Amino acid sequence: MSRTVTEKNKRKPVQAAERRVLSSHTALIQDMRDFQGEISQSPELALAFLKRAGLVSAAGKPKQLIRD
Repeated sequence: MSRTVTEKNKRKPVQAAERRVLSSHTALIQDMRDFQGEISQSPELALAFLKRAGLVSAAGKPKQLIRD
């Protein structure tokens, strides 16, 4: 039995550990720098992030985001 479109596109819930409350600009910038450090630890993590962001295809090729 095939899954419905909504089941395929259903987002995974954010875990409580991933939720962050940032009270200031400085805290936001530091959080972004920390995330950058995590993502850039390995090519696999970086590629997984780019796939989630929709910037590369499942095969790892850059997507054409702007068309003429």
